[in-house]
Amino acid sequence: MYKKYLTIIILVGSILLMTFTIVKTTYSLIDEVNDNNDTDNITIKEIITDNNGIYTDTFDNVIKELNIDNNEVDVIINSKELNKVLNTILNNVLDYRLNNKEKLTNKKIYNLIKEAIYNDRYINNELKEKIIKEIEVHLEDIVNYFYGINL
Repeated sequence: MYKKYLTIIILVGSILLMTFTIVKTTYSLIDEVNDNNDTDNITIKEIITDNNGIYTDTFDNVIKELNIDNNEVDVIINSKELNKVLNTILNNVLDYRLNNKEKLTNKKIYNLIKEAIYNDRYINNELKEKIIKEIEVHLEDIVNYFYGINL
């Protein structure tokens, strides 16, 4: 009985820690966008590192969820296709938040990410499937994260 409660407490604590990390990263991202007035130079690496270039707990959680090694991490971080999609999403978030434009649907974001993954020749098929599976599970969280950014 106590194991069940302990597991729940640890899970809630992990979620709170991840939320704190996301909020901290969000403010770094907002600063970057405000400094440049666009998102064309935001990369995955900038989202998963703090201001000192140190990887965040969110990054560690993603590695654990995907069960990937450092080489696969580098492939994802350096993916030109995924970084393009990231900027497409961030530009839409800016238009949505600042100009009251229509936001991208969950399905559209999913399809953009999926297409980018399949178009990236450096991401092997096994890694592609892992990423897509995790995106399917966490899509709502991903969308809420981006569109929840306070500007």
